[in-house]
Amino acid sequence: MAEPENTTGEPVASITRHYAPIVADNEEDAVPEQPKADAAEEHVEEPKETTEAEVETEEKEPVNTSIKLNFAGDCTLGNYAGQAYDGSFNQEYAKQGNDDTYFFKNVKNVFENDDLTIVNLEGPLTSATSHVEKQFPFSGPKEYVNILTSGSVELVSIANNHSEDYYEQGMTDTKQVLDEKGIGYLAMKRHVSRKLKELKLAFWGIVQCLYQ
Repeated sequence: MAEPENTTGEPVASITRHYAPIVADNEEDAVPEQPKADAAEEHVEEPKETTEAEVETEEKEPVNTSIKLNFAGDCTLGNYAGQAYDGSFNQEYAKQGNDDTYFFKNVKNVFENDDLTIVNLEGPLTSATSHVEKQFPFSGPKEYVNILTSGSVELVSIANNHSEDYYEQGMTDTKQVLDEKGIGYLAMKRHVSRKLKELKLAFWGIVQCLYQ
């Protein structure tokens, strides 16, 4: 385009205009399209790497596990208050020479060859003498806990109607000797978890169920 004519005699600034071609003669001459200045930058998420632990978890095959549990009913180790000595548990224990293995000897082989043996310990093991006024308040001396260990009993329930026959002291004494011998116990508001082989099991002791 021609520059405007200067008729004043004063210097005039030179203006140079540049025009981009609109149509290219061929593809090689085409000007590449420039990104818009205000365009939002596209976010590309990198692929997540898989850790070895995740691979092992994904590839782990299910395992078939077999466990054996034995449950026994009421085990009253001792006498009830006011019971005659003849024919009592305490008398039989003395007759057997205070042999802790005597009372479970016929089932010990069964209990030894399982993964867990559970019995209902019906009555506290305690030195307490004050008891609840009821027809059969049971108790046994603390050393009777060895009857359980020698019989391969690993878990007991004291969530029953005789666990408090000798009040709080009876409960405290019982828990103490069980703890000392490594025997787990189920009580009111107390459960026990055990890992057996590949399985984790939880046990509760129930005192009473109410049906409507």
